[in-house]
Amino acid sequence: LLDWQVQEIKQLKILNVQKRFTVYNSEFDAKVAQSLKKTPLPKEMMTESDAEYNRQYIEYAKRIRSAVNVNDPAAYYVWQYLNDGNSVSPLIGLDINLYPIFLEDVTGRGTNVVILDDGLDTSHPDLQANYDETISVNMDRPQENGLSPRGPRKIIPENDGHGTRCAGLAGAVINNSFCSHGVAPKTKLGGIRMLTGPVTDFVEAKGLSYKVELINIFCSSWGPSDDGITMDLPHKYAKDSLSHGLAKGRNGLGSIYIFASGNGGLFGDSCGADGFVSSPDVIAVSAVDNLGQKTMYSEPCSAIRVSVPVGGSPEMSDMNILVNNNNEFLSFIRVIVNYQ
Repeated sequence: LLDWQVQEIKQLKILNVQKRFTVYNSEFDAKVAQSLKKTPLPKEMMTESDAEYNRQYIEYAKRIRSAVNVNDPAAYYVWQYLNDGNSVSPLIGLDINLYPIFLEDVTGRGTNVVILDDGLDTSHPDLQANYDETISVNMDRPQENGLSPRGPRKIIPENDGHGTRCAGLAGAVINNSFCSHGVAPKTKLGGIRMLTGPVTDFVEAKGLSYKVELINIFCSSWGPSDDGITMDLPHKYAKDSLSHGLAKGRNGLGSIYIFASGNGGLFGDSCGADGFVSSPDVIAVSAVDNLGQKTMYSEPCSAIRVSVPVGGSPEMSDMNILVNNNNEFLSFIRVIVNYQ
């Protein structure tokens, strides 16, 4: 047993943990929101070689889309997967080039991802088929709420839906004619419900070390307050859990820990102030907007391993899975129509 596993009673200090969303205009003050208008690609950035690249990439994208043949109605509009000139992002080729690896059958099959967060809507039609209860747990009063990470309420409140959004981006089902799909649509999804009650060093440690022999990837979109002032490290037991997962996880290959870099960019925050993000044991991920620039909310620091296109305002939205069998398909299409 790890040292912390027999000392829960000592872990009573409640930590200030903040969830990390893709930030939209409504979450900025009015002045900042006014500055987030759609920005066309500057003409000086375009050259004849760029135009030829765009032409070839559009043809390439058509062939790839035809070969993959996804029937999820919103998938075409998720420019972050394959950007062939989507009206939301004018920078053709700014994407994660996802579909070519689908043609190699690299879709997450045989792997699993666990979302350490609040609730996970286990009955959602875009998540249910991929949900795996054997790698899931409710750490928030399980004696009252049961073991499911969905939580105790029949109707999940909106402020309990962050984990569901993260799960959808990671592993929403593909080709079920519903909404879009995740980056790894054939992975198995688990949820560790840990942010709905008091969060202590012990709670973080317990989540980060849960069934490390079975779980491949731990995905966390939370951390210390992104206020530009707070600095915090993983405390003793959480730090021990990261070390334990790296040494023993995935049958000795080491667990993979992914953390969002933080949302404090507007406050001058640096992700170097977040001890999880700056840990060498963690893959830290930041965000770029529809022009490939750092989003206004994303935090910079030298610990960033990868930056991915997400958005930055409603006009640049990513596709989200919402709780209670909902999704953002209709609002997303409304944005697309407004730009035609």
